[in-house]
Amino acid sequence: MKTERYRGFGGSGFEFFVAEEIGRTIKSAASASDKSDGDVFLAIFPEDRLEAAARNIGAFCGYLCAPADAAVFPSEDSGRRLMVYARMASREPSGRALVVVTSPEALAEAGPSRKDFVRGGGILRPRGKSADLADLLSSSGYKRVDYVESAGQFAIRGQITDFWSPSSERPVRAVFDGDIVERLRFFDPSEQITVADAPSAEIVPAEERRSTEPAMSWFRGCRAVFAVSRPAASADGPLPPQDIAALAASAAPARFVLHDPFDGDSLDAGFLSASFYGGDVPSLERDIKSLGAAGYKKILFAPSPGEAARFAELLEMGAGGAGNFEIFSGKITEGFVRPSGRIFLISAEQFFLRSAAPAPFEKIKAPSRRAEGLWEMAAGDFVVHERYGVGKYRGIVTMDDPPQEFLAVEYKSGDTIYVPVYDFARIKKYIGAEGVRPKISDLDAPGVWARSRERAKRSAEVFAAELLNLYAERERASAAPMTHRTVWEDELEQSFPFEETPDQSEAIKAALADLSGTRPADRVVLGDVGFGKTEVALRAAFKAAVNSCQTALVVPTTILAMQHFSRFSERLAPFPVKVAALHRFQSPSEQKKAVSDIASGAVDIVIGTHRILSSDISFKNLGLLIIDEEHRFGVRQKEKLRRFSKNVHTILMSATPIPRTLGAALNGIKDISIIETPPAGRKPVETIVAPRSPQRAREAIVNELARGGQVFYVHNTIKDLPRKLSELSSEVPHARWGVIHGRMKAETVEKTLYEFYGGKLDCLLSTTIVESGLDIPQVNTMIVDGAQNFGLAQLYQLRGRVGRGDKKAYCYLFYDDKNLAQEAARRLDALREFSTLGSGWRLARRDLEIRGAGALFGYRQHGFLASVGFDLYAKLIAEAVRKLGRKPSAVEGVPAARPLADIEPAIDLHLDARIPPAYVPDDTIRISFYRRFVSADDEDEITSAQDALKDRFGSLPREVFEVAEAARLRLFMRRKLILAVRPSGGGSETEICFSEGVRIETAGIRGLIDAFGGHVRFAADSNTIIVSAAPPRTAASARALLEKVSKFATIENC
Repeated sequence: MKTERYRGFGGSGFEFFVAEEIGRTIKSAASASDKSDGDVFLAIFPEDRLEAAARNIGAFCGYLCAPADAAVFPSEDSGRRLMVYARMASREPSGRALVVVTSPEALAEAGPSRKDFVRGGGILRPRGKSADLADLLSSSGYKRVDYVESAGQFAIRGQITDFWSPSSERPVRAVFDGDIVERLRFFDPSEQITVADAPSAEIVPAEERRSTEPAMSWFRGCRAVFAVSRPAASADGPLPPQDIAALAASAAPARFVLHDPFDGDSLDAGFLSASFYGGDVPSLERDIKSLGAAGYKKILFAPSPGEAARFAELLEMGAGGAGNFEIFSGKITEGFVRPSGRIFLISAEQFFLRSAAPAPFEKIKAPSRRAEGLWEMAAGDFVVHERYGVGKYRGIVTMDDPPQEFLAVEYKSGDTIYVPVYDFARIKKYIGAEGVRPKISDLDAPGVWARSRERAKRSAEVFAAELLNLYAERERASAAPMTHRTVWEDELEQSFPFEETPDQSEAIKAALADLSGTRPADRVVLGDVGFGKTEVALRAAFKAAVNSCQTALVVPTTILAMQHFSRFSERLAPFPVKVAALHRFQSPSEQKKAVSDIASGAVDIVIGTHRILSSDISFKNLGLLIIDEEHRFGVRQKEKLRRFSKNVHTILMSATPIPRTLGAALNGIKDISIIETPPAGRKPVETIVAPRSPQRAREAIVNELARGGQVFYVHNTIKDLPRKLSELSSEVPHARWGVIHGRMKAETVEKTLYEFYGGKLDCLLSTTIVESGLDIPQVNTMIVDGAQNFGLAQLYQLRGRVGRGDKKAYCYLFYDDKNLAQEAARRLDALREFSTLGSGWRLARRDLEIRGAGALFGYRQHGFLASVGFDLYAKLIAEAVRKLGRKPSAVEGVPAARPLADIEPAIDLHLDARIPPAYVPDDTIRISFYRRFVSADDEDEITSAQDALKDRFGSLPREVFEVAEAARLRLFMRRKLILAVRPSGGGSETEICFSEGVRIETAGIRGLIDAFGGHVRFAADSNTIIVSAAPPRTAASARALLEKVSKFATIENC
């Protein structure tokens, strides 16, 4: 094998060269009638360059019209290796060559046997036969689960089989008719709803069953190997030239090209690095003119067509016009200048000085029901029935003929009630005050519960009136509308170092739309740690600045203030916007100047701790208040914040919002934006909850340092830090340790953090001072000592300090097993359970359950909340708000009443309406769907629930269809103010009860008598009609009966 040696690859020149050579090889093979489909090319780079190299090669192959796909084959991600193995072993012709971008470390590891890999797979197609899919999946290493949520799993529900092959970005749902595949569709694992048709589905082994052969054996006979080497004395690359050549030789490629920059005898490829312009259009214009005069072809790569169009607009304003550029849509890290080919190629990322991120996996969401599943009940949980009070949920039971499902709720003395399907909406999970065990209600003393409920209702009405007055004041308040827009905003958007995720983009749009109105904005931005909330704040603050308004960004810690100040200053440096900081680490003179500049208007954006709330702070023109990690502020601090927020736009940001904000958002009091989509390349942090173990801590530290990473070790007792440092230093003597805590001098903290950030320290021992603000991608292990003493929000924030890059990260929560309270155990279990990306929303709900909701509505409501529970109290408040809003004399700005009456109709008929356990085995999921049907406010919601059931579980059984029809009947009853329909007269008659808002006039009575041939009578209260006909047995016949009766009723005040 002859080695071709090259040097002179500036910028992304080597990747362009690789793409050119691959294109030539494919074209040559095609002209020689040599089929190139299935051709494999190997590109060997250092492990930390794989992602960038693959993006560049893929983009350049696209530009050069080379039919090839680039795939990363890393050493640490078995899922991505399996995707490459699957592509190479595939029986499906793709029509494209494969460029495997890998590292020497990955190639040296043992790989699976090709023979075993091919035997353990298969391909599914619609209308194809597959009688033994479950056996195939099991034998291929897939784990059977109830619901597929990650690769390597499968689930079977009747005629439906869900599975997630490691070779696919999305799981697949196969619907069978006997042993024939009727259809294949991709589905969203978070919503369990299908999103697109799948033309076929390839099944590959779910795990790497490694053989004795190295992975390199899979690439024997590849078309070519391209590799980057380093000199033997260097530590900055994969392998020295002789070793990389030996590795390539083992693949017996047709061609071997080595990038050897230190070999003076190698050929000069002639690629030079292009400039990084940092958004400087005049500099770009100068280069364009000089290169244009020399006859250079000018190429620009932009990550999306939209960004390409925006860049073209920018070039029209300068740089000689967009016509001088060939603009191509694609993601590359940087460009190059190639004098021999007269090519000048740059990327939008390079121009704006940012990194090119891979496109994230966009989660296609079903119609949003984010609150669904947050209210799950398990047997033994306390629940509240609106009519009977607090009891214990004992599970689902089936009774009656035809069979009906009921929720069994146990009360005092073991008395049990069975709540029918149509009444499920009356059952709420009990969430009260922290540390307060609810009192079980006594069914023999219904007056006690009735009085508790009435007292809570009166309290809710008072609270609702206060709430309405507060929001009416905000409606009447006039915030400065920020409608002015400049080209600077486009430039700031372009300078974002990453590609916006869909959720992040929507949050930014919503926040900016809020600012353009005259009503003060009140928005909550909820997103996981590191999911991009800061960018929402930065764009909003910049919008305020260009509209001559000041912004106050208030954060809970000094470190977070410093980090935000650094980030804002860096991003806004090209613009005439003044950013200032205000925190305790500043000298008195620095603080004095900041205060003066805020008052004079010289500062546009001030970032600080609660120091901003001090009485000596006076803004000249405050237009926007942003509160980051608002769950960290105390009651007094929040009261001070309110004095700022009355006439200004307000944005709250949090990863784990305190229950007050979450509860308010869920109940529609605040606007809310949820950023759920993780940034590109982000992996979930693996959470290990275990008793305190010095040996395990040592292993975690050693393993992290061995892969070139750094470690956070959190110990929250300042006086114990010297002892802990001594212990850790003796356990891991080769590690370089630093220590910080909140009582240190500012300069000591800053110096230690600077050294840690720069890699001069391996491990940082600290208190929770590192909980927020630190963003160091190379720190991928977090150890929390004494985790039982932390709150859920704290633990979640601490875990968020790691996993900020594309490496797998670990969070160890060590607890004292001799001192573990029940609530602390529940917190740790919750964090371990919710380890997926974007789980802050669910954790906040769990935090509400664990901590209680005592402060949710304020301390005056504490006792009433404890007596009836959070959900019922929130409902009583919502009812009071609607009631007050219906009165003409009510506070201005309150929305009009909704068209549906706020009643819970009772359908006490023997309908065969149920979701059979054989159809949906999981009790929690069945209850969730029952609640969806019963709580539906329109036909679309009912149809959506039907579609979701059919999609997830197959064709609807007759009983499930009847559940949907009963939900439609319930909607009709709410519109017509019908309280109940039930048997009467021993089952020979049907009783129909109207609410007090319905009258039946004399003419209506005559009409009813005529319509039913005299077989109708009225109860003493005149709102109950009894028809001499057997009760309906289906929802459709009940609807027909009620329609016939309601024609003669007159509805008042609805």
